[in-house]
Amino acid sequence: MKIIYIAGDGRSGSTLLENVLANADGTIGIGECYRFWRRYYEGDSLCGCGDIIVSCPLWSHVHNTLTSEIEDYDPSDFWNKIQYLLKYKNAGKAKEILAQPDWSSFVKGVKLFYQCIADKTGKKILIDSSKSIGWLNILITLNFCEVTILHLERSLPEVANSWKKKVRLPEYTDKTVYMPIKSDWVIAKNWLKIKYFMRRFKSLPGYTFVSYHSFVSDPNAWLAKMEEWTGATLKLNSLDVHFNHAIGGNPMRSNTKGNLRIENRKASLDHLNFFNRIFFTGLHKISILIQ
Repeated sequence: MKIIYIAGDGRSGSTLLENVLANADGTIGIGECYRFWRRYYEGDSLCGCGDIIVSCPLWSHVHNTLTSEIEDYDPSDFWNKIQYLLKYKNAGKAKEILAQPDWSSFVKGVKLFYQCIADKTGKKILIDSSKSIGWLNILITLNFCEVTILHLERSLPEVANSWKKKVRLPEYTDKTVYMPIKSDWVIAKNWLKIKYFMRRFKSLPGYTFVSYHSFVSDPNAWLAKMEEWTGATLKLNSLDVHFNHAIGGNPMRSNTKGNLRIENRKASLDHLNFFNRIFFTGLHKISILIQ
């Protein structure tokens, strides 16, 4: 079993990259799968396969396995532990924390979680687009399987523009839920934090920095790398939106049929005002100079 982990900020193109890689034989997209411990037990969101998540054969199998294999399995406790480890201030303590006896069920559960997915789907390569640096840190610390890290980065002004949009989460069908519209400070802080904390993974053999602009401008230049990551042949002129079991929302995930196109569209900053554009563009340029 191998995990291809897409790390980075939200609104950076992770769903596109996940869908492209899922065209390779032996792979499956599982979306932002650490959210399983919240979404499954809320019970009202869709899986990427189109089923309500509690009716999805894969995630029901994962739940049943965790319940039967872990004594006194408590999903809410798992979610609380995840939230604790996702905090940047706790990243450096992950190894020490995960080694504590009262975290043993959590450690077993995380390992079992991925193995269940691989066994049930018959896929050896799981594409996890969780993006969270904290969740990546957990996987690297536990070191239970090979992890290929794709550090996906989109320009700060484009990420900021996207966070200013009002976007409905497509995985909820019986209620209307929107992604948060973030403030300038939160957008900039999160983008810079991710850039800073991802430096700790650069020396790992499975790490690759992926510029979103480079990827969509010339995907053929990335073909050899993508085939190396997946161990399979990819034909970029005949890509499809493949069947997946993605947790987490993006309109592309709700469409499991049709062609997939990699388009290099001109960046639109229509949700940023004049001062926003100066602020985010300047900050992006400064970050390049000092990285």
